Amino acid sequence: MTATHRRSIHIDAPVEKVFDYVRNPHNTFAVVCETPTSRIDRHVKSELTDVTITSDGGVGTTWSFKASLFLYSFEATYTRQEYVHDERIVDGNLAAGLSMTFDFEPDASGTPLTMAWGISSKVTLLSTVWDRIYWDGDRDLDSMLSSVKNAVES
Repeated sequence: MTATHRRSIHIDAPVEKVFDYVRNPHNTFAVVCETPTSRIDRHVKSELTDVTITSDGGVGTTWSFKASLFLYSFEATYTRQEYVHDERIVDGNLAAGLSMTFDFEPDASGTPLTMAWGISSKVTLLSTVWDRIYWDGDRDLDSMLSSVKNAVES
């Protein structure tokens, strides 16, 4: 079962600038792991621990991080699974069933950026429980997208 949220924002910048920002794993980490989205996230301490960028920054690029919440800690690695220059980036953590997709669509006044976040689980309803208890997907994606907008437009 998969739970997916999808949100969009308009960024007043050319698609090349928006794409270059998002494709950098350091920036993706900042958006995903350092943007407080829930009451729990405000207490999570996270750090980027490893970044491996392929020659074109595309498929195969990885970024890892450690996070801790009080006495609990975990590590995760995201791998770039899809990369279409100035159009689409998909990063995922297959072990955790997480995926995030960024779609870029230039228009006359800038770049609409759409972000989709999905969690899938083989355990029936686990993704739905996580989706309903841990975070508010639409609000949290809006917060993440606002972080991208603020960074790119400043």
